Amino acid sequence: MSATLELANGLATCRFNGSFGLEEYQLFLKAKLLPERALDFDRMTGEYTIVTHERFAHILGAALPERAEVKWTIAPHLFDYQAELVRHAIQARRFAFYWDCGMGKTPAELEWCRIVQIITGGKVLILCPLAVVGQTLRECSRFYDGKLEVLRLNTLQDLMAWLTDGAPGIAICNTEKMAAGIIPEFRNLSGIALDESSILKGGGGVTKWNLIKSCRGITYKLSLTATPAPNDTMEFASQAGWLEKLRDESEILWTFFVRDDQGEWRVKPHSREAFYRFMAGWSVFLRDPRNYGFTDNLKAVPAPEFFDHKVEATPEQMAIVGDVLAATHQGLLVEEAKLGVTARLRLSQAAKGFVYSKSEPPKAVPSLKPAEVARIVKEEYLAGRPVIVWTIFDEESRILTDLLTEMGVPCASISGETKVSQREEIVAEFQAGKVPCLITKASLLGFGVNLQTCAAMVFSGFDDSYERYYQAVRRAYRYGQERKVRVHTVWVPELEGMILDNTNAKRVRFEADATEMERCYAKALREVLN
Repeated sequence: MSATLELANGLATCRFNGSFGLEEYQLFLKAKLLPERALDFDRMTGEYTIVTHERFAHILGAALPERAEVKWTIAPHLFDYQAELVRHAIQARRFAFYWDCGMGKTPAELEWCRIVQIITGGKVLILCPLAVVGQTLRECSRFYDGKLEVLRLNTLQDLMAWLTDGAPGIAICNTEKMAAGIIPEFRNLSGIALDESSILKGGGGVTKWNLIKSCRGITYKLSLTATPAPNDTMEFASQAGWLEKLRDESEILWTFFVRDDQGEWRVKPHSREAFYRFMAGWSVFLRDPRNYGFTDNLKAVPAPEFFDHKVEATPEQMAIVGDVLAATHQGLLVEEAKLGVTARLRLSQAAKGFVYSKSEPPKAVPSLKPAEVARIVKEEYLAGRPVIVWTIFDEESRILTDLLTEMGVPCASISGETKVSQREEIVAEFQAGKVPCLITKASLLGFGVNLQTCAAMVFSGFDDSYERYYQAVRRAYRYGQERKVRVHTVWVPELEGMILDNTNAKRVRFEADATEMERCYAKALREVLN
């Protein structure tokens, strides 16, 4: 048998023809360790062909040939882990940063775009949520002292004109524009960075598929999102699909995952090493740089303080609890009930002082909780701490806004009814210290926005998503925060206890899984790089 190894056009290609000898078999075993590869078998000739990216040639025992390349250097303002992983992403061409909140994805993203533009001389686009566009531009001005130009594209027409006739360079626009449809003109891009790429995990979302199809074939791609939930198979599959690492999303499921006794997808025990080796070939999961041998840059950030406030239920609220239990045939004790989403939402609304009706305005329900939330907010305000109040219902936000205004606490509110154009202005005023209290939903503002101005937050509203709670806290608890963030949770046990218990259980499971995941990633990444 003969075995050949060729390096050309950015690829390493192994060909095996005939029966295996010891030397050829050893090369074949090395090829099986490749984190990503394409295998083909020609039945007519009996030849196996394995193709991988040339950056994995060292695994096969080959050295890359010397070639003339465009010279570039990493900007000195990056931390050690940011600089090293940007280099790795540039080499990989299509890569994902799964970095925890506050790890500095924005400066890494901007530097990646700058280098890609130097290498290609073409157009590089940043896509991010609208609330993050202005913040990214301000970060760019701060880090590069106005010497790196990033063009803001405000409308879909601006985007299309730049893609078609615009000059090479870096531009930025909001991801929401992708809801309009597939944009074939993305073929004119040399690189694209997708910030807050968790938008891809929507199983059948229009925006997700428009992104995947529009970005197909772009040479350089960077996906950035806070660390995905461990074992979130659909997020992994969608990310791999956008980065063109899989033929289809089901491939990752049947290759690495199996359903457990609860029907949830889990990594197969015997596939764990192979799975993380595959993932480390095109992504990195980062919560603590020290686990990868880097410097601890977050040791100066004070840990947050958490405060729990239980509020007594009113007779009217307990009557609603009784009605819900009776309607769902769950007995007399809410602690032992297994209520569906609709029933739990009704109890959650009642805790906050109202219940929604399909055909009528919200009905007021006597509740002690809004006054307790307002009391805590005023106390923090008088202590000189800018406050965020997290809610989940528009009516809840309205009630609290009215209460705080009556109490003399200046505040601004962002709800589902707030125009998109106004949201950015309100956030900027809070960040600048012009508004001491901001009332909003984690679903509207809990992802991607830096709010180190905030020194206290009050959770009036929370749901079953631990991810939303975690992201909301990390808006303020992140690098650059100089004060201990005070985090208050106000709840009525009889009405909201089930939701809080569920969120806490998810927190324990998430932290354990994430720690194990980072350990596996660090081990796999060392193997891929060395």
